[in-house]
Amino acid sequence: MNKDAFNMTWFFMGLAMLPILIMTLGRTALSWSQNHLLETDYLLYATLSGIMSTFILRSFTHERKDRFMFHIIWWNLRQRHWNRFIGMLFACVMYFGVNHDGWIGTLHLVFTGSAIAAAYVGMTMYYRLNTINGHGAILGAACGICGFLFAYLTPFLTTAEGEMIAAIPIMIWIGSTTKKN
Repeated sequence: MNKDAFNMTWFFMGLAMLPILIMTLGRTALSWSQNHLLETDYLLYATLSGIMSTFILRSFTHERKDRFMFHIIWWNLRQRHWNRFIGMLFACVMYFGVNHDGWIGTLHLVFTGSAIAAAYVGMTMYYRLNTINGHGAILGAACGICGFLFAYLTPFLTTAEGEMIAAIPIMIWIGSTTKKN
């Protein structure tokens, strides 16, 4: 990854992380998405645009973008394709707000779950699964999922705190695999 792409990746990650901290620690809403249509919706949009931009940029500039992931019918899916797919899913999360009634709110939930699941698949498939990094990726995904479910299903943590727990392994993965040439 060249210097400019490296710096832009870290800029977009920072653009996502700072509002996450503000929304979670400031308890602006019970979940990040509930900031939609409130005076704090700019925090949600900054977070989602930062995440989306990080994955789209990664799809074009990451040193392992051409690494094979798996085969779908006639297509050899590569890291770049998967990162673009994740970025587009997060764009859909941003387009369909949770505070709308009916199918728009439902689509928000579907795209949110799909985007997070796709990010975890990308994280676990980035490494060979029989290595220490592969085991760490699986452990990170399991901790993120369990932490989110614990926050969502119990009164001890807010959903926003669970979302932050789920985001931490993904941020560590992106940060640890973003290297300057």
